[in-house]
Amino acid sequence: MSDITAKRPAVLSADLLATLKEFLAFRHLFRGASIALMRWDRLYPLVMKVDQTFRQVNDEIRGFEEFIEGAARQLKVPS
Repeated sequence: MSDITAKRPAVLSADLLATLKEFLAFRHLFRGASIALMRWDRLYPLVMKVDQTFRQVNDEIRGFEEFIEGAARQLKVPS
């Protein structure tokens, strides 16, 4: 989804993809480890990124939706 193709722009930026991978790594840790093993000093940076990351995901997906809507408008045949 972060790759640009000949037919579409990237859905998510490389920066956002890297941030989402951090959250994915945490998810894997959380599913496989006891809550007692989690260290706040390592979790705090992720917690602080949640709101910004959520907004960025929404913005980038909305941008892709606008691309799709624009492409659909170009394909419409006048009636």
